[in-house]
Amino acid sequence: MSNRYVGTLDILKSDIVRYPELNEAVQAEFYHEGKLWDKDNWDDDDAVAHFIDADARYGHFLEVEELCRKLHVPYDGWSEAYTEDSLTRHYRPDLDEDDELVFNGDDEKTYPDWYLESLVKNIDINDPANLQEIGGIFVGFLRTIPKIRRLEEYEGYVHPGRKEAV
Repeated sequence: MSNRYVGTLDILKSDIVRYPELNEAVQAEFYHEGKLWDKDNWDDDDAVAHFIDADARYGHFLEVEELCRKLHVPYDGWSEAYTEDSLTRHYRPDLDEDDELVFNGDDEKTYPDWYLESLVKNIDINDPANLQEIGGIFVGFLRTIPKIRRLEEYEGYVHPGRKEAV
């Protein structure tokens, strides 16, 4: 089985310019001899740089994505199915998330069964008397799902932990 899949990565162009180490990583990943590998997704007028690689390791760009998280630079990634469904990944530095938010091919946040079961682990789910309590837990859980803002809304964003002007 191959470990190469189609992957895309979207990053604000201003962040690539702002952080020389990110620019260097993007150049190493998506350029060859100073030229962008795939210009089909490039739009000079768009604030977002759209990169694609039909032969990316597991559809990810690990070095660039790790550097973005280290620098608190938001990004969106998508990868072709290497499990049962394609994955959309969002990193937003202003959310209380340690890593990326992962969504399925329909752009719906996914949670493993064990996590959902853990929400009601001390409740008899077969007892109708517990339905209201289970419903309350479920509604509370829904409120914890973060809203993903568009990348363009992060133009000029500086993480509170960084010491630079907006």
